[in-house]
Amino acid sequence: MTKHPGTGGRVTVAGIVEQLMYEMGRTQGYITPDCISDFTTGSTEHAGTDVVRVSGIKGQPATDSYKVSISYSAGYKAVGSLVYSWPEAYDKAKAADAILRRRLGALGFRIR
Repeated sequence: MTKHPGTGGRVTVAGIVEQLMYEMGRTQGYITPDCISDFTTGSTEHAGTDVVRVSGIKGQPATDSYKVSISYSAGYKAVGSLVYSWPEAYDKAKAADAILRRRLGALGFRIR
């Protein structure tokens, strides 16, 4: 893990571990797009200025559903992103698009 040069701050092992633990909550069963990760099996090491290497993370097969966060316009502005990793990132994105359109359509929402 790293950052763009000149963007301020720093990347450290302690910072990466803290952020990973804060974000996921369930370190032995964190649901990702590709699998269920067990971050207790991994290790981190300093690999250079603002570079931390994360390795050895084991996982289980993916769930039979997708994890999605969504919002709607109600006087507030929000930004969201969906990330698809290789392999087959494009196919995963197309599948997620179809699922979201079908589910939102069932709720009466129209997507432009």
